Amino acid sequence: MTDAAALWQTLRLIGRPVARHDALDKVAAATAYAADWSMPGMLHGAVLRSPYPSARIRRLDLARARAIPGVAAVLTAKDVPRNALWTDVPGQTTPVGPLRARLYVLAEERVRYQGEPVALVAAESEELARLALEAIEVEYEPLPGVFDPARALEPESGVAWIDSDGVITIRVSTQVIEHFRDVAEVLQVPQNRVRVIAPYLGGGFGGKEDVTVEVYLGLLAWRTGRPVKMV
Repeated sequence: MTDAAALWQTLRLIGRPVARHDALDKVAAATAYAADWSMPGMLHGAVLRSPYPSARIRRLDLARARAIPGVAAVLTAKDVPRNALWTDVPGQTTPVGPLRARLYVLAEERVRYQGEPVALVAAESEELARLALEAIEVEYEPLPGVFDPARALEPESGVAWIDSDGVITIRVSTQVIEHFRDVAEVLQVPQNRVRVIAPYLGGGFGGKEDVTVEVYLGLLAWRTGRPVKMV
């Protein structure tokens, strides 16, 4: 064996068990995670969150919180240079165009979900930060929310049939047409015998990324040989 070949065998990793460089620290509980780090003179931050799922912010008084000794900052949406963040929603086709979702750093004028951040506090200790949160006065006007799934966006629904080529075809409210693989696995048929079609969605937001009615529709259509609808 040449020197080069010997060196290559020494450096070769494929097929060999390789010890993780951080394994010892993790086993010994010595690994420092984000919450383990501290710095001299640091402040402690806390977030005031809305207790309502939907409400208008009528009044927000920070005077008592800002007057507490040891409280360094109390911030609301007005203190944020750019309070709205935009993010692209993946999966949009070119003809449809980009779909962008807006997220507020701190709530402006109203809250849209329970737990939405309304104010930020920084103080000399965690206790003072919590005390400052309790001192913030917020007057909410609760607004109607949608809590009944029948009144919300779109239910899990679809229609399945067997086409002229014998392919189990499922038109279903989903964000992942690749679920045809899961249906094929459930039915124990080749993947090319299942097709999933995604029509327009009334809403998804990640909730339609899981397998739901696809497998049920596939099973029923496969067993009966007739079109099946499920909502």
